[in-house]
Amino acid sequence: DYEFSCSGQEHLGRFSARRLMDLLLFHKESLINILRHADASRVKIDLQVSRHGLTLVIADNGSGLKDSQTNVPASIKRRAGLLRGRAMVNQPGGGGTRIELQMRRGWRRYLPWRKHVSDTESVSSKLPAS
Repeated sequence: DYEFSCSGQEHLGRFSARRLMDLLLFHKESLINILRHADASRVKIDLQVSRHGLTLVIADNGSGLKDSQTNVPASIKRRAGLLRGRAMVNQPGGGGTRIELQMRRGWRRYLPWRKHVSDTESVSSKLPAS
């Protein structure tokens, strides 16, 4: 059984195709770990996107991490690094595992000329000459 919620999906267009693919692969890697190791019967996925960043939380009701381990698995850490984000793993009091990916300000490429371009000017007129 699973539950998925998403807020701010209109801001996903700020991501490059590559960044969206990396986000999908982070999500997939997390679900694969749950299927292989957690013996969970329920997964809850919450994606919140704003102009200030992104938070993805994936929580399950499975067996939790071994020996109260709270280290982020290497595969998850690597995927978070590709996204220039931060991954955290913890075990809620009710059992299971909670994986959280946070990406804050600066998660999109800055385009310095954008703030100087009026509606009537073209972007190419603001680019340096080659």
